[in-house]
Amino acid sequence: MLTLLAKSISHGDRAAESKLVDHFSSYLTNLLHSAFHDHQLCLDLYQETFTHVIVKLRLGQVNNPEALKSYISSTALYLGFSLKRQKKLEQGDSKTIDAIKACEPTPYKHAVNSEIREFVSCSIALMPIERDRQLLVELYLDQMPKLAICDQFNLSPMQFDRLHYRAKSRLKRILLEHNSDFI
Repeated sequence: MLTLLAKSISHGDRAAESKLVDHFSSYLTNLLHSAFHDHQLCLDLYQETFTHVIVKLRLGQVNNPEALKSYISSTALYLGFSLKRQKKLEQGDSKTIDAIKACEPTPYKHAVNSEIREFVSCSIALMPIERDRQLLVELYLDQMPKLAICDQFNLSPMQFDRLHYRAKSRLKRILLEHNSDFI
């Protein structure tokens, strides 16, 4: 039956196209609603799927007409998931832009960050060991990556961690001695 229907459609029989839609209509509707749960999307996909399948049948590009049910199913799901993926990407772009805008510092944050940076810089300058000062300035103020600092000081990452821990401990003592409100 499906082979004859496909052959009729390929010969331009519009009645055969209507029979195809009638035959698979409830199946496709149920499939789309169970997969996507969005009525408007399902209506759109219903039309897109039948349009696509009928065009392929008209051109004779469906190899196995007896597997038409599977072809309709896979076409509908492919179109649906492609559309959902596209919408998700579009939403992701606007969310990314909003997140970037939210991260931009306000004038107040900029002023506070400048004060904190100045305070930390002055506190580091009070440290007695030059190596500690260099390490903390490059790590916190210049925001150099750990591996770049390791290369500069000729340290392994484990040695860096120990040096960093000791330098932070010394800086904390200095901050406590000066009764800092930033601790």
